[in-house]
Amino acid sequence: MKKEIIVSAVIAASVPAAVLAEDRINSVEVSASQGEFRNTTEVNYLEATVRQNFLDNKLYGVFSHTYVDGHPVENVEDNTSMVGVGYKIDNLYIEGVVNEDRYKASLMYEYRHDNNMVYSGGIWHGDMFDTNFSQTFANIGVGRMFDNVYIGGFYEVGNTTKDSVDDRYGFKVRYSW
Repeated sequence: MKKEIIVSAVIAASVPAAVLAEDRINSVEVSASQGEFRNTTEVNYLEATVRQNFLDNKLYGVFSHTYVDGHPVENVEDNTSMVGVGYKIDNLYIEGVVNEDRYKASLMYEYRHDNNMVYSGGIWHGDMFDTNFSQTFANIGVGRMFDNVYIGGFYEVGNTTKDSVDDRYGFKVRYSW
């Protein structure tokens, strides 16, 4: 379980650098968070995401792997990998990832202030194809850039299958090149 996340992160870290730019898309991001599912069950998340630029620092590929510890829904896999594409317009990121069981679409905004502070926010929606399980969340975050490394925290609140309000909080570290 956790070994697969480590392997995914190692593979992600070996992706060759394609472009150097002030706003870098090429990145490896790891986040850890904790939250409540349907306001009753504590759930822990560990996620690794790789973004690789393809076209003019605008179009990029996405690989995402999530490990969930303690998810109470039977049909939801603890380990999920998804692939997809993203597009960047100024500070706005549009991403979509998919696998054989589900999809996740997101819209994210990231503002970098002069003093290297980073403010972010976004929304995402995910759905499983063969079940009635879906989630829609909004998130906010704040962090700081140290050369190519971002360190920050975030908070998400959303709706699961239209019957509960869930939230989670955590931190993320991102290395960009």
